[in-house]
Amino acid sequence: MSLAKILHALTAKPAEKPVLREQRKPEALVALNIEGNSEGLWHWDLLRNKLRVSTGWAAILGWEPDDLGDRPRDWFALIHPYYVGGVRMDLAAHLKGQKDQFECEYRIRHRNGTYRWVLCRGRAVRDKRGNAIEISGVQTDVTRLIEVENRLVEDALHDRLTGLPNRNFFHARLDQAVEEQRRDPRLRFQYCF
Repeated sequence: MSLAKILHALTAKPAEKPVLREQRKPEALVALNIEGNSEGLWHWDLLRNKLRVSTGWAAILGWEPDDLGDRPRDWFALIHPYYVGGVRMDLAAHLKGQKDQFECEYRIRHRNGTYRWVLCRGRAVRDKRGNAIEISGVQTDVTRLIEVENRLVEDALHDRLTGLPNRNFFHARLDQAVEEQRRDPRLRFQYCF
């Protein structure tokens, strides 16, 4: 298509009613969006208790979507045991309407046995009575960001050459000790300069 035709199409008045090639059921559109998306999309039908994940969601963990089950418990089985309770609490708070959206950062097991850091967000669809009937969201691999953040903290508090704590580390610990002593005068520590 030529540039003139593209510009004309962009500036032309839109038709009163869009012409659709075919009507699709909402479930088919959700499935098409999830299967064809490279992002870490997920959709949980709460009424049927079925979970669908995109190719990108599975790829974050080194799997194909068909390798993973379609039950939410299959997802939760991959979450590091330390984080499962927090994920469940955050999810329940959103589904009960206590939080506007579900958002949680946790570690999840990769196919190779290592754990990846992910940030998971979602929002529920509710029926007329306000009950959550489905929830969809995106899971993003934030492992590199967490590693960089940890490295920055490590570099800020330790000498690069020796790996020993540096002056910043000392001052941070000293400030912490002073603050603890202020809160509880029974604590004693001694320092000199």
